[in-house]
Parts: sequence; C-alpha cells; structure tokens
Amino acid sequence: MQKTSRSKSPKRSKSPKRGGGHQSPIKLDAMLSELVHWKILRDFMTTKEANQISLVSKEANYNVNNAPWNDSNTSFKGSLKNWRRKFPFATAINVGGNRQLFHEDFLLLQKYIKEGLTSINISHNFIDDSEFGYLEGVKILNMSHCRHNYVLSHGVSVALSREAFQSIKGIHTLDISGCEIITDELFESLQGIHTLIMSRCGQISGQAFKWLKGIHTLDMSECTQISGDAFRHLSGIQRLNMSYCQQPTITDDAFKFLKGIRFLKMSSCSQASITDEAFRSLQGIHTLDMSNCRQITGAALRFLKGIHTLIMSGCHFITGENFRLLKGIHSLNVTECGKITAADILSLGFIDTIKVYPDTDGMNNGAEAAKVSAATQIAKRVVPSYKMLRSSMFTNYDLDVFKAHKGPKWD
Repeated sequence: MQKTSRSKSPKRSKSPKRGGGHQSPIKLDAMLSELVHWKILRDFMTTKEANQISLVSKEANYNVNNAPWNDSNTSFKGSLKNWRRKFPFATAINVGGNRQLFHEDFLLLQKYIKEGLTSINISHNFIDDSEFGYLEGVKILNMSHCRHNYVLSHGVSVALSREAFQSIKGIHTLDISGCEIITDELFESLQGIHTLIMSRCGQISGQAFKWLKGIHTLDMSECTQISGDAFRHLSGIQRLNMSYCQQPTITDDAFKFLKGIRFLKMSSCSQASITDEAFRSLQGIHTLDMSNCRQITGAALRFLKGIHTLIMSGCHFITGENFRLLKGIHSLNVTECGKITAADILSLGFIDTIKVYPDTDGMNNGAEAAKVSAATQIAKRVVPSYKMLRSSMFTNYDLDVFKAHKGPKWD
C-alpha cells in the first residue's frame, strides 16, 4: 500500500513575552527553590502536600527532601522508614491516632531523635516502660490518651514507672491530656518544663505541682483534684487554663499567686468561692476568658482597666456599672450578657473586635431590644467604615455582626 504523506502543519508563531520579551518565564522548580529558601514551604504546607509537590520534578523532589519540615499535625500512617526516606531533615512527626506502634517503631524513633527529630505525637497509642525509654531526648511530646500495653493483655490499667518517665527529663512541651498512666510521683521528672497540657487528668492532685515551679504555660482544665493550695507553686506563670475547675477549694486567695499573669482562661469556674475580689490580683492582665462565671459582677471590672482582650459571655450579673473602665479595650465578647445595653457598648468608643449576640432571656427584659434599635449606631460609632456581613443579622441568635473596612478580626 502506498503511504499517504502527512502535510506538516504550519508552525505557530510564538506570542511575544510579556514585558517586551526581556523577562524569562519563571519555572516552577525555581519558584519552589525560592519558597524553600524563604522557609515558606515548611511553615505553611503540610508534609502530605509536600509529598505531592515532590512529584513535579527532580528539583522539586530535592527541595522537599532537604526541607526541615516541622509538621506535627499530619498523621502519618505508613512505614517510619519510608517517612524518613522522604523527609530526612524533618524535625516533627505525628504517628498518633489509634495506630499500633511496635517495638521496632520506637527503636527507629530513638534513632531519629539522635538525628534531630525534636517533636513526636504518639497520642491514642499503647505504650509500656521499655518503649517509653526510647523517647529520651525528645523536646516536644504529645502522648494524650495513651494507655499502657498491660491493658491489652490483662485488661487492667497501670501507670508508667518513675524510671521510664525519667527518660524525658528536660522536655520542653508535654501533652498528657486524658492520660491515665501518669501519676503525681512522675511529675518529679518534669522540673523545669516550659509547657504542660494535662487537661482531663482527674487522677492528678495538687501534690504534683510542687515540681512545676517556674512553669510558663499550664493547661489544667477539667482537673478536678487540684486545690487552691497548689497555686502557690505557680507563681510567675504566664499562661493558665483552669476552665471547669469548679472545686470549692479554689478561692480568691489562690489568685494571689497569679499576679503578673498574661493569659488566663477560667471559663465555667462558677463556684461561690471565687468572687469579684479575686480579680484584684489580675491587674495588668492581657487576655482573660471568664465566660460563664455567673457569680461575677460588674465590680470585678474595676481591676481590669487597660485589658486587651476580655471574654465575659454568659456573665449575667455584670451590668453597665463600671463598664466604662474597659474603654480602650481591643477585643470584647459580651454574648449572652443580658444586662449590658447598647449604651454601655457605645461608651467604650472604638473597639477592633466585638462579639454581641443576644440571649433569649435578654429579650424579655428589653436589653436586647435596645441593642437591636442601636445596632447601626454601634457599627458607625464603635467600628467606623463598617459593612454588614449578612443582611439577616437581626435575629434572635445572631445580632449586629459588623466588620471594619480595613478588616479587623471578627469572631
């Protein structure tokens, strides 16, 4: 058969490059190289996304492999060897989330710690004394909701030994939330720790706090065995979360040890043993969350002059009395504060961030109706150059949400 010759299609003329043809197009590889140089990749991209980018080209793969990734959020389900091969300079790994770690895995983690791995997440795993010993040298450890291997074989929960826990001596940040294998005596190994998250550790008592002197950040929310006497060991602390610590043994006197604190979250600490007088020790505080502290009245605001951020949602007994003392505040949350009126809010002048949602009870006493009628005034006078985020703002559950022209943060 005679072959038919294909006519060659005429070459398309190249379109002139933008900028008069003087600028060469930016290659993806070069862009990735610059991103790595600026450390943008490791700061804003997950290792999962980085793994996909590495398939673009050899140079992209090289850049991904050589970046010091610090992604502690992306849970890795595969082989630890494969992970290390892909991210040899990574400083953080997440192997938590109800996966079973074996003895060989801890041996590898020990090897990677010596190579520069500083942050490990093993949350929701089973672990025993021998395996815990391989974590020596780690600086940041999330072991929340971990249980002992003994539970698997015997169905009985036991604690880690003091000897095993000593392997993380000198640790910077530790998360033991909901971890029943930790006892008071193990806190001896935490001397000098910077940040401790021990939320929902109902088995820990105030006796453990004698080892926490000098701590910077502590989350002890829902720890029901901590008494007010334990606060004397927290002198100098900067950040504290004591939400839902409703034990009556925590009184105004406990707050005397919190002088100079910058951030305090005491949401739902509604016990009568904490009164307005406790706030005398919080003068100069930057951020305070006292939501649902329903026993607190407006008298407490006398001690909060100059505060930056205040969350007082659900504080039904706070009225407009002393409210003007908050003038100059940056961020304010008065949701479900039925006795705070529009006039009270207007008296504060400009506020960068405000949250004012009505509660259903407030509609009965007329306070919320006053807010509705003055909502536009609040927007114009408190937040200049406002714009409404949605037209259906005047509802029972979502009232006067505004945003300043230059984009202040709105919750």
